[in-house]
Amino acid sequence: MSILTVFILFVFGCVFGSFFFTLAIRLSDPAYHGKYRTIFTRKSHCVSCGAPISPFHIIPIAGYFIAKGKCPSCGARFSPAYPAAEILSGALMIFTAYTTGISPVTLCDYLFIMTVLSAAVTDIKSMTIPHTHIILAVILSIYPVADSGEWLSALGGMLLLGVIFFLIIIVFPGGFGGGDLKLAAVIGFFLRFDHSIVALEGALVIGSVIGVTYALISRKGLRIKIPFAPFLAAGLLVAYFFGDKILMHYYGLF
Repeated sequence: MSILTVFILFVFGCVFGSFFFTLAIRLSDPAYHGKYRTIFTRKSHCVSCGAPISPFHIIPIAGYFIAKGKCPSCGARFSPAYPAAEILSGALMIFTAYTTGISPVTLCDYLFIMTVLSAAVTDIKSMTIPHTHIILAVILSIYPVADSGEWLSALGGMLLLGVIFFLIIIVFPGGFGGGDLKLAAVIGFFLRFDHSIVALEGALVIGSVIGVTYALISRKGLRIKIPFAPFLAAGLLVAYFFGDKILMHYYGLF
C-alpha cells in the first residue's frame, strides 16, 4: 500500500474509532438509558460542566491537543482514552486492510470488529452488552458471509459458540449473562466454524489467565464477576488476524 493509502485508512479508522468509543461511553452511562435518539443526536459536551465542545475539539486525535486535553469552559481534563482509542482504531483499520485487502467486505469486517470492541468497552464500564451492539453486529456480519457463500459454516460457528455459552450459563449460573451468549453467537456466525474454535480458545485462555490473576491480586477469590466481552473481543482479533496460521498449525499436528 502507498503512504497516501495508509494515511487515508488511518484517518478513516480514527473517525470511526471516535464514533464507536463515544457510543460505548454513552451507552454505559445511566443518564442515556432508554434515550436512544439522544445517544446518537446529542452534541459532544463536557461531562463536568455540560458545555458544548467546539467542532475543532472533536477532530480525532488533533482535537484533543488543540484543546490541550481540557475543557475550554471549566478546565476539566478530558480523558486521554479518547485519542488513544482513535489511534488504535486507525492502526486497526490499516492492519485489517493489510491482512485482507481493500474491499467492501473489508469495510464490513472492520466495522464488525469495532462494534465488538465498543461492546467490550461498554461491558467493562457497566457490566452490560447493549442490544444496539448485538443488532449492529448481526447486520454487519451478513454481507461478509453472503460474499463468501459459507452459510453452513457460519451457522455452524454460531451454534458452536452459542451452545457452549448456553451450557456454561446452565452449569455455572451467574458466570456469564445473556449478552455474552448473544455476542458469542454472532461472533461465531461472522468467523464461521473453524475460526470460531480459535476465537473460543483464545477468549477462554485469555479470560482465564486475566481472571485468575485479577482474583489473586484483588484477593476477592475466583467467584468474582468480571466482564467477558473484552475476552470475546480478544478471541475475535486472534481468530481474524491469526486464525489461518493457527489452524494450519493444528492441521499439521493432527
